[in-house]
Amino acid sequence: MVRRIVTISIDAELWERFKAKAGPRNASRIIEKLIRRWLGEAGGAEKPQPAPVLEERLRTLERRLEQLAVQVKAMQAPGEDAFVLLKQQGLIPEWEVLRSDIDPDDFFIEVAKRGYIVHAGAKGRIAIHPDLYDSLLSKLEELGAAPETQIKGRLTKNEYKLFNALKEAKLLFYSVQHGKWIII
Repeated sequence: MVRRIVTISIDAELWERFKAKAGPRNASRIIEKLIRRWLGEAGGAEKPQPAPVLEERLRTLERRLEQLAVQVKAMQAPGEDAFVLLKQQGLIPEWEVLRSDIDPDDFFIEVAKRGYIVHAGAKGRIAIHPDLYDSLLSKLEELGAAPETQIKGRLTKNEYKLFNALKEAKLLFYSVQHGKWIII
């Protein structure tokens, strides 16, 4: 390694404080480490630590990546993982199955064989976990003629997701005649 003498201009008070803390012989070594760290070179320098905001963002992305990995694994084969995912999410619409490598027909046949609910609507099939379906039915029965804004506030996230999926698939509608929401 070729060494070079470099002249830099630094505030005199700042330099004296730095030299007093680092020691006159260590000053150039510390400056070299800082330059290496700034350039991203290991060279014996410590790796720069990410800011707390970046660390939190990284943890959030790692958690989301783990969730997506579970979903992808579940969608690759309609085995036990798909049913774990179905229990967690409460529903799996056909468009999610189409994004995977598995055959949608095989998936929905297996779902039906295992006693889960499969609704076929205008926008494709929906696999629904019976617990979520029953929960939504009982809450809609309780709410009766409540407007959709009030229903949204009373349903869980997954129940409201199912409510919207059924409504978009034309499987759920409000009956003025009966004064309540009806699932076909």
